[in-house]
Amino acid sequence: MSIYDGNLKQTLGVGTVPNDGTGDTLRTIFIKTNNNFSDLYTFLGNGTHLGNISQANVGIVTGKQF
Repeated sequence: MSIYDGNLKQTLGVGTVPNDGTGDTLRTIFIKTNNNFSDLYTFLGNGTHLGNISQANVGIVTGKQF
């Protein structure tokens, strides 16, 4: 079973307070992290390598230029 829904930002569950047991497991956090990076590499490159990132091909995100 996969927790990955594809092309959606996956937020890491860190719990309410430290060590309260309500956050994601370490394995789940790294699966989500890998999936988030895979989405970035797919969007900004060819899925394996990043392309030439510039303002022209990234654009403006949330009002801030990259």
